[in-house]
Amino acid sequence: MKKIALLSLLAFTINFSNAQEILLDEQVYIDTLPVENGQNGKKFSHMLLKYGVTLGENLAGSNINFVKSYEFGIGYQFKRKLTSFYDMGYTLLYNFNSYSLRQDSLKLLPNQTLHDKENIMTNAIQLQWFNRINIGRRGNMIKTYVDLGLYGGYNLARTHSYKNENFVTNTTSTDVINKGVKYIDNIEYGALVRIGYKRFSLYGKYRASKLIKDSFGYNDVPKFQAGLELGIF
Repeated sequence: MKKIALLSLLAFTINFSNAQEILLDEQVYIDTLPVENGQNGKKFSHMLLKYGVTLGENLAGSNINFVKSYEFGIGYQFKRKLTSFYDMGYTLLYNFNSYSLRQDSLKLLPNQTLHDKENIMTNAIQLQWFNRINIGRRGNMIKTYVDLGLYGGYNLARTHSYKNENFVTNTTSTDVINKGVKYIDNIEYGALVRIGYKRFSLYGKYRASKLIKDSFGYNDVPKFQAGLELGIF
């Protein structure tokens, strides 16, 4: 249900954003003029939404269910135009990650007990820094671009949850949430790439840090994530 709600919110925002498009901004001659305001001005900022999935290699004992593992974020992006084709900017994000742990005989993280559902989750504040290469003429609009950048963040909340159906007599389900999980690291950092057109972009992200601390003897969860970002402007 959470994933359906997030995707519904994203779809609604896409429709609303499309309704706001100003056709006058299509005038490409503005590329050659000094513009202070607007999407292709010296400075521009906007909100964004993102939704992505986890990818990469499953390591022994820390296998995840890729279909049920995801991230969602909401943030504010600022960019500054430095040349006609090059921008630099940053994004401040609230980011939620959920890794669905696979329930099988190989499971070790955080123990070998099997459940109907089990997740490790983080709620983080992240800062992204990026270089943007704009491609082609675009008037006073954001059009085709490629971003290359780095990100870092702090996990404000680190939780482990599991659910069992009909586990306790006279109940339908038992839900347990463990907070302040010590084997999940507070700090996260890595690299990112975005390929965008107007308010839509596809992103890929590689976490260079380990989410699961080495000192606890577990393998790390997969490090790659990819998804869709929607600029709200």
